[in-house]
Amino acid sequence: MHVLIDIDEPKLITFYKALISELQVKNHLIEITAPNNLKRLLDENNINSHYIGYAFSLFGLFQDKSMILRSANLLNYIDELKTKVDVGISTGSKTILFTCANLNIPLVLILSNYKENIHPLYKAYEKCFFIFPDDAPDQLLLEKGYDIQKTARYKGTINKENKIQDLKSIKEITAKIEYLSKHMPGGLMA
Repeated sequence: MHVLIDIDEPKLITFYKALISELQVKNHLIEITAPNNLKRLLDENNINSHYIGYAFSLFGLFQDKSMILRSANLLNYIDELKTKVDVGISTGSKTILFTCANLNIPLVLILSNYKENIHPLYKAYEKCFFIFPDDAPDQLLLEKGYDIQKTARYKGTINKENKIQDLKSIKEITAKIEYLSKHMPGGLMA
């Protein structure tokens, strides 16, 4: 499986480092991208990435414009790859959502906060699938707008800072990504 991961938040580096390691152990091809302003942090964490564009905002202003510009640059980069990307993985990045939607690449969102309503952009993208902690009640997910047939669960926890509580959570999440790629309705590899 050829996987796209765009790391656009410094607080997610620890989580993605563990996920990337587990995906590599399972021999998946991983395309890692990040904005240029994360280069130092990713280098310090030994994460080899292709640096594309900048993530910026001025007191919260221009953040959407920054995502749109990065998405356009990311689109060009992914479109020129020799091997087709099978799935994008995100914890909520709109940059990767825009990129996957434009290139018709399925997207798996790994979410720990299931108590908020689904964002309309994720609901609108047909090839968007979700992975939640196993304590997320079906009824609550339905109330928040999620399609239960597009969800999978993992055992374990990720704390509020998106740090893995134990390695078993990462192994479980990786297994769920593989499951979604093969078995979901309109599945990723269909």
